[in-house]
Amino acid sequence: MSRLVGGCRDQKMDIAILADVSKSMTPEERSDQIKLINKLVEKKGVSFSGNHFAFMTFAKEVIIESNFNDQSYYEEGKLKDLVQEKSSVIPKFWGTRIDLAMDLAAKELFSEQGGDRPDAKNVLVMFTDGKPVKTKWDERPDIPFEDFLEALESKDVSVIVVAVGEKLFQEKTTMSKIAGTPKGELLLYPNFDDLPGHLDDIVKATCGKCPDQKMDIAILADVSKSMDRRQRSKKIELINEILEKKGVSSSGNHFALVTFAKEVVIESNFNDQSYFEENKLKDLVQEKLNVIPKFWGTRTDLAMDLVARELFTEQGGDRSNAENFIIMFTDGKPFKSKWDERPDIPFEDSLEVLKLPNQVKILLLFSLLQVIDGGYTEWSESECSVSCGEGKKTLTRTCTNPPPFNGGKDCSELGPAKKTVKCNEGLCREYSSSSFKKDSSVTTSELKNKISEICFILRPHLYITSLFHLILSFEKDVSTVAVGIGKNVQKETLRQIAGGGSVVEVDDFDKLKGTIEEIKSKACSGDCHDQILDIAILADVSRSMNFRQRRAKIKLIDDLVEKKGVSPSGNHFALITFAKDVIIESDFNNKSNYEEDKLKHFVQKTVYVKPKAWGTRTDLAMDLAAKELFTEQRGDRPGAKNIIILFTDGKPFKSRRDKRRVIPFKDSIKVLESKGVSIIVVGVGRNVFRAKRNMYEMAGERGKVLLYPSFDDLPGHLDDIVKATCGKLSLLNCFIFRCV
Repeated sequence: MSRLVGGCRDQKMDIAILADVSKSMTPEERSDQIKLINKLVEKKGVSFSGNHFAFMTFAKEVIIESNFNDQSYYEEGKLKDLVQEKSSVIPKFWGTRIDLAMDLAAKELFSEQGGDRPDAKNVLVMFTDGKPVKTKWDERPDIPFEDFLEALESKDVSVIVVAVGEKLFQEKTTMSKIAGTPKGELLLYPNFDDLPGHLDDIVKATCGKCPDQKMDIAILADVSKSMDRRQRSKKIELINEILEKKGVSSSGNHFALVTFAKEVVIESNFNDQSYFEENKLKDLVQEKLNVIPKFWGTRTDLAMDLVARELFTEQGGDRSNAENFIIMFTDGKPFKSKWDERPDIPFEDSLEVLKLPNQVKILLLFSLLQVIDGGYTEWSESECSVSCGEGKKTLTRTCTNPPPFNGGKDCSELGPAKKTVKCNEGLCREYSSSSFKKDSSVTTSELKNKISEICFILRPHLYITSLFHLILSFEKDVSTVAVGIGKNVQKETLRQIAGGGSVVEVDDFDKLKGTIEEIKSKACSGDCHDQILDIAILADVSRSMNFRQRRAKIKLIDDLVEKKGVSPSGNHFALITFAKDVIIESDFNNKSNYEEDKLKHFVQKTVYVKPKAWGTRTDLAMDLAAKELFTEQRGDRPGAKNIIILFTDGKPFKSRRDKRRVIPFKDSIKVLESKGVSIIVVGVGRNVFRAKRNMYEMAGERGKVLLYPSFDDLPGHLDDIVKATCGKLSLLNCFIFRCV
């Protein structure tokens, strides 16, 4: 007698089991996982000429414990012992590198060397209790899901992800990406205790569309007025996914469709040959589920009764040799309006009819279809930025009350997650110069507090407060300037405050503004004239940039070229433009651009070109610079300091028509840092402050980020960029001191 397992009779399989053994799993969870894998082995069977199993474990590290070639594990008992032994090992380090596990399976397991047989069906079953986790100590790059799924798909590997844990329902999007749905299969269960009862789900998933299994499947779809457009769309998407997975044909699976609200309608039965084609059946589902009924009501009881009496019958097309299923989709409990005088029909009556003689199996999908919009938590607030006077504090909240689920909206329409408000801590005291006499016992901490209070007395002078804010942000590698305001300022006191820095004296506040340039000149180091540089300009030329912005960017690049200088034996410039596509317009070898005027003309001609397609592939620009520009072939000189200056007006953007994978910035940065390239990111526009995190990702930990609100601000900040090219960015750290 042929073996029937999950509907796939006599199907020879190579099944790879990928078992999560992360430190997050408890002994009980490990035990339940081992039992389930062993039952799967029993159910599917293993033998030399039949099914072969390979076994992998993954946590921070990934290990192929056995491959398809390992004949020791063609015996069920020995294979179970291996699973028991390896799954019980608790790793030393935290981490769940699902990406590395899938990548290793694709490259090494499903290969001729790994024992993969050309005539066997390939299946990968992954068991995990959480989404991928990479610790900060793990420096191996992330592998995009698309890469290993493409490799597995090319080898006709069916992917099944068995994800266990309540939190994973909130991570359904991530888990679906790992499985590669709709081609792959994602099975979500709230806890390990539920797993044994769902063994058949997993076994059947290994069969794909189960060509040898005939089913009559009734879809009962709730179309009540209470369902909004998004919920209907989600339901249609899910039903279509079932049709694709199970398959439909005249000799295979048949589907019937019933819709219910206040009224119940059999839209098609099992006899309806028009819907033995997948596309026509999908069109029917699309059409009928988008109809909004006139009246309120959810008569689930009438739907079940109608299906029991009319659908699973000879007249309804029910086949005696097919397995019978009902899959019901609903967004809530039954509801009968007060105008509906039809009696309630007990579900027990319908279920009794369905049990005999048809043995109809019923699957109720309720919570799976609930679309939950995200909501904000209450505001939490930071401390006031000052100890006296008027300052600012930050209010933050998170979109976790509840978190968005199953395609629900995020909180972007509910307002910002972060905002800054004013706070007032009362009047500040004023201090005389005697407070800072040399023989005073004032500590450094007290001194800073007093300076803080004094600084905010001067709050109307915004240029002063902006200088003071740098004190709070930068503690080292900065210049210190003490500014004394008033005729009674004591020079000795100013020198004490400045330490090894400089002193500036101003008679009164009216003259302070004219002294700012003097303060800057004493605080900042000059340009690095004696340093030979290879400078790569990466210019964002996306369609989002208008003519005025392009002109301002060109002007800044021209000013930078003038300031730094260019010559055959001095500084060399290269230019890369990027939008959807990335182009090396000129490399370091281009001798025609060793002349300032020719280089400026070239920049103007190139940056003014507006691309045809939308996109801002900053990642590809960085990757191209790392791999091709800073090379000997492209003119990179071993004796020159290497610099990238990236100008952009927003975060990276990839259009949906762009099929090229996203390249993590850290991959490019790693290559650039190995070549001694310093990275400076100049972000311009209102959007760059919202995309601040992206800007810092582009620059890396050792790079520098300069953000400006508009292109009109750029010319006045040329010195910032010039100084950044010298290595250490000299920032202005200014102690402001007032004597009364």
